[in-house]
Amino acid sequence: MRLLLLFKSDLSPEEVKRKLRQSSIDVIDVRRGRYMEVDVRGEDIDLKPIFMLLGEPLEVVNTEHISGTFWSKFNQERFWECHELLEDKWRISEGEERDYLQALILICTSLLKYKKNQLEVSDKLMEKALSLIAKLSEDRLPLLYRRLILDT
Repeated sequence: MRLLLLFKSDLSPEEVKRKLRQSSIDVIDVRRGRYMEVDVRGEDIDLKPIFMLLGEPLEVVNTEHISGTFWSKFNQERFWECHELLEDKWRISEGEERDYLQALILICTSLLKYKKNQLEVSDKLMEKALSLIAKLSEDRLPLLYRRLILDT
């Protein structure tokens, strides 16, 4: 099982990751966006050490059942979930639809890397996304721009 727990916390992701791993929690990653995302896995995950460190979560997401819309998650800076919401659709899409979805996935991944201060990787991913966007037909671009500008 894999869970994503969302918290309001001022602790550094590195500190949270270190402390939870000391408590034998299998931490995949800790990311900071609008919320702190604690990404953990295991068969019987003991959430008590996480709650003791960070308090009650705002939300617990079973990553096998991510719900909501891409744009609502995007506006909440929940970029990992955005990526996951689009991936299955991207895999079966073709042509321009596939490029459009891949560009959105790359933007989300770039923003995840940016939040982790991995600026070089973030820049390369954003360049790939922008090169895909540049190839899209004009009728698809207004949707992308309108969504990115008006929903923020």
